[in-house]
Amino acid sequence: MQLIRYGKPRRDDFCEATFQRIGKLVGGTIPDEYVGYLREYGTGRKLQPNTVKSGTVNDLRVEEFLTVSDEDDPESVAGATRTFRANGMISDNILLFAEAYGGHLQYGLILEGPLYGSVVAMDSARLILDGRETEIPNVKGVYHLARSFDEFIDSLYSDPQELEEWEEDYGPLNG
Repeated sequence: MQLIRYGKPRRDDFCEATFQRIGKLVGGTIPDEYVGYLREYGTGRKLQPNTVKSGTVNDLRVEEFLTVSDEDDPESVAGATRTFRANGMISDNILLFAEAYGGHLQYGLILEGPLYGSVVAMDSARLILDGRETEIPNVKGVYHLARSFDEFIDSLYSDPQELEEWEEDYGPLNG
């Protein structure tokens, strides 16, 4: 998995009990790759690399990895997931973990079925899955980005201009 750095990192508690509570709150088993990423890199804002390499859509960015807490904070994994579920925007088998564009673009992990662990992006779009799908439905504004969290992270790249500005603000990416 490639290196990810945050310009504005958070201090989250990544103990096993936290992940178990979040799993109970969101009603699913959190993929091990995501848990491993959190333990290694944490969460935060202003990350690099931040552009998603996708064959289906251009200009997808990740601006923030949501905080890991079991509180109803809208910037937390549990809070955002429960809010989007209550509003009928995602089904109970999707966990939101990141966002961009002021929350209009959400990134989610699928928590059940043949697509377990897959990463999807929803651009102000609704995604309801029953857990039996072998492919993401063709819905406008919904993008299947990767079959695993590690594959998603490895697909991120840095726009040279953005990277230069980021390094001026936060220091060298690989330093």
